[in-house]
Amino acid sequence: MKSIKHLLFHTVSYRRTATSSIPTGTLVIRRLFLCILLGVALGTAWLACDTVPTYGYQGLAVSTEPQTLWTLCCRVAKPLLLLWICCLASGFSAIGQPIPLLMLLLRGVAIGAAIAQCFLQYGLAHGLPIVGLCILPLAFSTSWILVLAARDALRLSGQTAGYLFSGKPHVDIKDMTRTYGIKFLAWLVMLLAASVLHSLMFAFVYFKLHIP
Repeated sequence: MKSIKHLLFHTVSYRRTATSSIPTGTLVIRRLFLCILLGVALGTAWLACDTVPTYGYQGLAVSTEPQTLWTLCCRVAKPLLLLWICCLASGFSAIGQPIPLLMLLLRGVAIGAAIAQCFLQYGLAHGLPIVGLCILPLAFSTSWILVLAARDALRLSGQTAGYLFSGKPHVDIKDMTRTYGIKFLAWLVMLLAASVLHSLMFAFVYFKLHIP
């Protein structure tokens, strides 16, 4: 929690620091991944104590109900699209810094709950290949993309706060906003591509491993 508080401090302190002094490298990436790891632990504990609703899995839970490839892809992509929209919008708010962190935490909860649910349902021997092929690739790839999106959202939100508090932006806001939009379009394409690849992988594993 101390690392997360430190990250928030840096993002809201633009009125006293220059842009170059804000940590935007691997240090920020590590701290953002801590939000996801914390969520994984919370998701595992949640499933151990209670039943997780369907929306809590964010499309990551293994489902054997008959469904088309399109339905499966939409089930995976819709939660990612919602997280993407929330991160995108938070960047334009001077007080939006907690939102990307919350989105990463919720993603971690879904990952932890989905993995735990798979092992509870199929056991270790049968559940391990399912987790390795159907959950972890999507979880890792989308988490990485969302972490990059959250970093950009925190950065722009901090610049917006600096402009409101000091009246003088440290960088060209228009240019930064344009770059922000282009990056988020790229993150969206990557998230949708990950959803499609996951759907194809799940269909392959479903027929090859004969998931009951």
